[in-house]
Amino acid sequence: MKLKFYWYISEAYMDGILRPACACIDAKESSDEFIANYLMDDGGLFYFDSISWLKEILEKISIFKKQKNAFLNLSREVWTADFSTSGVRVYSLHDENCVREISLNAMELALFEWVKFLETTPEIEKSLVIDLSSLVDE
Repeated sequence: MKLKFYWYISEAYMDGILRPACACIDAKESSDEFIANYLMDDGGLFYFDSISWLKEILEKISIFKKQKNAFLNLSREVWTADFSTSGVRVYSLHDENCVREISLNAMELALFEWVKFLETTPEIEKSLVIDLSSLVDE
């Protein structure tokens, strides 16, 4: 699974503001997109305001990984993630059939790279592709 981070101008808002987006490329299943949905679920906040919350998630994951038999739920507005020692279960809070499981290391890397991308200067031609293929089903 590869995730592409990029900047775009919303046609819906028509305000000329660059916004971050994430999409799954080379998806093997439609549920691969759920990881991108979780990353982008900002509750309507300006993307920059969600960075501190994302960093807090990464801190919690770091602590979590040191514990054995731990469980951690990190919900956003529409998407949530259940972290366990066996992996991460990402699912929609509105449709229980929208579920994707991914390894803890893959989710941690996706979150880390998403935060780094959000902290860059927005540019319409700037994008970043991260490859989680080797980590997805660890």
